Amino acid sequence: MSSKVPDPHDCPSERGDGDDQLAASLEALAVSVVRDAATTARLDDPVLGAYSAVAGLSHSLVVRHGSAAATALARILAGSGVFQVLAEETIPLTATAAALMETNAGARLRAVDVPHDQRVTGSYRVDAVVIDEQSHQAWLVEVRRQAGSTTKRARQRLEHARLSAVGHLRPHRVAECSTIVIDLHGTEEGEGVVPRHRLDAFFGVPVQRHLDAFDSTYKDEAQTALLARLTDLAAIMLPAQEPTPADAPLLDDGAINGEQQGDHPTSQPGGPPPRRRPLSPAEALSARRGLAGIASGPGAARVGRAH
Repeated sequence: MSSKVPDPHDCPSERGDGDDQLAASLEALAVSVVRDAATTARLDDPVLGAYSAVAGLSHSLVVRHGSAAATALARILAGSGVFQVLAEETIPLTATAAALMETNAGARLRAVDVPHDQRVTGSYRVDAVVIDEQSHQAWLVEVRRQAGSTTKRARQRLEHARLSAVGHLRPHRVAECSTIVIDLHGTEEGEGVVPRHRLDAFFGVPVQRHLDAFDSTYKDEAQTALLARLTDLAAIMLPAQEPTPADAPLLDDGAINGEQQGDHPTSQPGGPPPRRRPLSPAEALSARRGLAGIASGPGAARVGRAH
């Protein structure tokens, strides 16, 4: 079911600077999506165990970003005051439109419209319908994080929906309808594909800087959520450091450096006692070997075998 995306300027409770209201809306969207992902991501995968806390959240954040970016774009365009935006609009698909697509090239169908309520065979939900309220031009919009091999199939579905879209959108005073795929993070350009860096020019309003701000907030929130999961995972995987036993032997700094007691004074008469610290496990093992007359170090085995 579709919904008309409200223009912040039309809300009495949100009057003020338009950019500030839009920025607050996009920030709240990013925070909400990441928190929902962190709350619902699976933690008890039977194979990955503790790793699933990180893997599941990472996958969820990537998937959710695509739909969240489409919502962000709809809010940006609705907030411009130029467009009416219908989010997730369901367009009827008809057998007549399908037959026309099978027997005609796309270029020949650009000016063709078919009844939207006859021989209906299904429906297609587009990310957004963007309507220019002055020219009564509409676009069926599909938003992709990164366009690729599926772009052609997406454009075919959009074109199928477009053939009956004018009749379906008549209550919104639409006179003409086109289709576009918006490529948010890829490099694909071509007929019917609008890359991120061309969005401002295509729609004639600022879009990219608002999307950049949304992505920045989303990234910060996602990194914070992932870091929390990684910290939990590290606590499970890395054993706590064992405290040094109270009865571990102590050596002064000179002994630790291989010097014998008395090689140089470590304290003056009447002064503080020599500095001492607990031996590390490696130092304690070396000291025990020295007391037992056992050589240590990389060449110890070779020295022991020499005659």
